[in-house]
Amino acid sequence: QTPQLVDCVVDIVVLLYQRRLSSFDRSMTGFRRPIGANADLAELEFISALHQTSPELRQDGSIHAADIAHFLKSRYGIDVDLDLVQKTILKGLGGGDDTEDCIDLTEIVAILIIPLLIKFSSSEVDGPADNNNSNDFLEMVDNDIVGDVLQAILHDSTGDCNPKELDRALVRDIFKTYGESQLVNDDDLIDEMIEAAKLPSNSSDDNDRGSLLDKKSFLRALTSDVREYNVEWENTLSTHYFDVFQTYENEPNQELTRNASALLQDERSPVASNYTDMESLDPVHSSSSHKNYGTKLKKVAMYPEVDYTIGSYRSKLFVVLLWFTAVCAYTSYVSPADHDFGKLDCEARDINLFLCQMLNGTSQWLVVFFELSILGTAFICLGSIGHNIHAKSILPTILGMIFVITFAILPYFVELKTDVFSTVKVADGYEFRYVITLCGGFSLLALQLFHIIRLCIPAHVMDKHLRVKQLFTPSLIWYESYSKRAASYKTCNLVRNAHSVHDFEETFSSSQSKTGSISSYGRALLNFRKLSNEFEETGGIVWVWKSLLDGSIYSKEGIWLPSRLVAANLSMVVVIITLLILAFKIISGVNSLVDLFAGFDNDYLPKPWMMITSMYLGVFSALSATITLAMVYIPSAVSQVLQFRSGVLKSLNSCRFSVYRYTDNDSVSLVFGTIFWGAAVTAVCVFFMVSSVVFFLVWQVTRPYAYLLMAQILGIAVSLGIHKLIMLVLRKQYYVAFYRKMPAAANFTGVVLQCWNLGITSGYVIYRVVYLLVATVLYAGRVDISLLSDAVRTVGPVDLDYGPITFRKDLLAHEAHRHPYLERLGVMYLMKLQHGKEFARASGSCWRLLFVFALFPWLRKYRIEARCASNRSKWGSSRPLPTRNRPDTSQHKESQKESLDGESTEVVSETALQEKIYLLEKKIEELTNEKNLRNY
Repeated sequence: QTPQLVDCVVDIVVLLYQRRLSSFDRSMTGFRRPIGANADLAELEFISALHQTSPELRQDGSIHAADIAHFLKSRYGIDVDLDLVQKTILKGLGGGDDTEDCIDLTEIVAILIIPLLIKFSSSEVDGPADNNNSNDFLEMVDNDIVGDVLQAILHDSTGDCNPKELDRALVRDIFKTYGESQLVNDDDLIDEMIEAAKLPSNSSDDNDRGSLLDKKSFLRALTSDVREYNVEWENTLSTHYFDVFQTYENEPNQELTRNASALLQDERSPVASNYTDMESLDPVHSSSSHKNYGTKLKKVAMYPEVDYTIGSYRSKLFVVLLWFTAVCAYTSYVSPADHDFGKLDCEARDINLFLCQMLNGTSQWLVVFFELSILGTAFICLGSIGHNIHAKSILPTILGMIFVITFAILPYFVELKTDVFSTVKVADGYEFRYVITLCGGFSLLALQLFHIIRLCIPAHVMDKHLRVKQLFTPSLIWYESYSKRAASYKTCNLVRNAHSVHDFEETFSSSQSKTGSISSYGRALLNFRKLSNEFEETGGIVWVWKSLLDGSIYSKEGIWLPSRLVAANLSMVVVIITLLILAFKIISGVNSLVDLFAGFDNDYLPKPWMMITSMYLGVFSALSATITLAMVYIPSAVSQVLQFRSGVLKSLNSCRFSVYRYTDNDSVSLVFGTIFWGAAVTAVCVFFMVSSVVFFLVWQVTRPYAYLLMAQILGIAVSLGIHKLIMLVLRKQYYVAFYRKMPAAANFTGVVLQCWNLGITSGYVIYRVVYLLVATVLYAGRVDISLLSDAVRTVGPVDLDYGPITFRKDLLAHEAHRHPYLERLGVMYLMKLQHGKEFARASGSCWRLLFVFALFPWLRKYRIEARCASNRSKWGSSRPLPTRNRPDTSQHKESQKESLDGESTEVVSETALQEKIYLLEKKIEELTNEKNLRNY
């Protein structure tokens, strides 16, 4: 039995360790993430808040033409005017023909599920695909979800879930059921919708060319106008832009595809700031539809080598090493501590000493500004030449290698001293910085040489050997491929969660009896209102690093880590190495002091072991704090992004979210420096704090006072322990929540405790001051979280802790360009620019909109408010938006019936009542948010 006992003890120890680790993990960056339909709705609101560019957030979540134009220019460098966006992108994706429309949240969902619907159609109509890679996530979704949605539509509109003859009357009934009263009389649109559900005339399946609205015809109606989208793109190593145009960005004089409507060019000069008008290109397959949208497109210069907002450079590792080498080169050769440029000799000049020191301080920081602005920018920009996925020649990369050699390698071998920089080595014990700079330079050269080898390998060799192609594929293409997979995963999860809210079986089973029958729409709304959030532990340090190692953070969550954050994390290595060298220097310094005071016999001199112990513990604590900072920053960034997505941190309905959108967005450049110097300052503060405390405890002069202080602390601790034990017994007897079981005994006990606490709370106040100081020291270097609460963070207009806002700005800027949903929306925008009316016609968009109405009835409130509140918007078109799609809830009312007293009584359907309740709740929420915004 001994081995079994040992195994049992080991299991207990492991379990306790895992619990302790899980608790620590949760306390640092972890949180309980909501999952399910409510969390999906919060993420949709989040992407709407990111996508909007108006000065004030539109609470209805609608996206206007100006928002799309800004997104296309910032993400892809395509400059399109608002008229082109309205006539090409919004016309069709917006579900109608009006050119002044907007895209509301229901239409956004209808756009996002296009690839999923194509997969359903390929499996049902065209048969299973030969390559099942694109259907990896389909197992998450019920195979019959399209059939369930169709039955729900038929059940709610006709009272019977069996397939019906597809004609104008049926489509009108469906429109009336879901409140699209303005589309009821649009006969041309209805005829197009009916035609979209039928098989083409050249189809060989004569038995399936009828006009019956069943599952197959419904799938055809949902996907017949979006077949140009290839679902296999989700499994290819390519960028989103390449998938649509079959070419990479910034290729001058390159035809996009044979169906392209325009020729995109780019001024390749890094200093180019204006765009070049492109001449329109007649498509090979010219048609009237193509001619309508074949207008001029404009491409603006982006300089992708240093585009750290969307990360369009070739390799993230190269960018991280480049900035790391820049930090090392600055501390080695350009640091103001190595030269006296700009300093005044206060002793030689007849000038006030204080004034001279002020001038020296000002000049020194101005020198730092000019040094880093000129030399740093030159090193980063010139060293990045050729670092993009569009380069076809090795000459730009060779030029970049020359500048890397000039700035990072040559100074190690050539000694030169000027007023601005000095390459003369200083023997100060920190010579490692020169070696690290040299190693960083050689690492950059190796990556650039790797890129040159890739350019020299013929294309047919790359296509023939898959492993070679994957080895030389730039990391940007890998990350965008992960983003495509994440969009597919998240969309499947979105549809699955919505499907789980419905109770289709009970709805369809009760449809046979007319009494007590409830619509699928109303039942889903009731279930959604009663839905309680489910949670999962997410975002902890262990969880994030584990997800980074297995790749799920990219392929499922679609997180895009900012290069500034990763580079700052790597730069902490400099701080860690400095601390290690400091430990060795302490040994030699203490030994020198021991030799110096060996002949003295003084009671006040500390013993060697006292200094060594205090210094070692200080260095160890500083090293631990720095390593903890290096481990926690990336998990903290991931955790905050997931909190925004899941609604833990509010976005669309929050009055504070505007702080991240329209105030000094250029401040994200502070992130890299604040993280690096924050770690250095934290290490120094922790070192002095721990060393001082330990030395105070062990030095023979202060040891008696330390003993006295420890005795007082122990006495207070014992008193508090007795207090806790007594109250642990009495609380259950005297109190229940806020009420007293025994009022007299509770009152008497309260008087005793209040008199007792009058003495011991002095110790509590001292303890509070101490732990606040310790927390300040430990968290001073963490600019990712706020140390101060909202009540004390601001003094008038001054924000005392602006670092966390800047940190979140950087995360949200990346999310606004790289969120998987926004990436998919961007692809659909590009598809509309590429194919015009041939992609996403109004008829198909209306069918998909009906699919969303039936599966996501809780999104209906955004559909209504998007139409009613659009006219109140101050952004976008100056003319009022049309009321084409504004739902009229009166269409839900049944015919008038005479009551017993002869008066006319209005009988309202259950669906209309549920919708009214939902709208009233939303209105209350809006008024509350508006009041909070005014107060804020």
